[in-house]
Amino acid sequence: MPLDPVPLDQELVNEMTVAKLETEHGRLLMPVVPVDMGIIAADVYELYDEDEAYRRAKEELGLSPLVTFEWHEDDAPTFDNSLELLNLGARSYITISPDDAVAQHWEAIAMAEPGSREMLRAFFLDLSKDNGASYSLDLYSALPTRVYSDHLACDTIAASFAEYLDWDERRSPGAWQNACQYLPRAVGNSPDLVIGSMALRKEDTEFARRRYINAYASAVYIDPAAAVAT
Repeated sequence: MPLDPVPLDQELVNEMTVAKLETEHGRLLMPVVPVDMGIIAADVYELYDEDEAYRRAKEELGLSPLVTFEWHEDDAPTFDNSLELLNLGARSYITISPDDAVAQHWEAIAMAEPGSREMLRAFFLDLSKDNGASYSLDLYSALPTRVYSDHLACDTIAASFAEYLDWDERRSPGAWQNACQYLPRAVGNSPDLVIGSMALRKEDTEFARRRYINAYASAVYIDPAAAVAT
């Protein structure tokens, strides 16, 4: 029998007790601590274990990526990281995908109501302001070299990168200039990116920062329509 989204939504919404953000488009709530989705879903649907809960959520409830990051560093192993989206009725639950290598469970870190593009953008920029710390998450260890998303536009990704570097700059002055000192081969060398990098290395101004980060985001963002076409 296919999974009914209603009982899972009823369980999860009761966990979202902290009001994080409210805008004209809706509200963003989060749990006191990340919610173990596998345990809750396995219990609600009387499934064998958390792995089965995760698999069936993808197959039957439409769990899908919100955004996927990849890091292709020169002469280093490639790794990736994803946030996923579970739409249950009008609400969208943002979750961390499981990763056995680092003992990461499938966890919910926030709920957007409604799960519109505007609210997902608001969530993502709020997440980036402290690199995910307030959501018990490490979002970036460095700027990614590929970004895929059907829900977040390139300008949102650029704004997220800027928020991350602003946060890093407050912790460690010089973070912006350090970010443009070296461009991995995977990022490419578009004229806008090279010129932006040179300008920021020459003079660290707000204009130079935004010019560079917009060019960087454009270089690493994979447009969904273009990806489908290829």
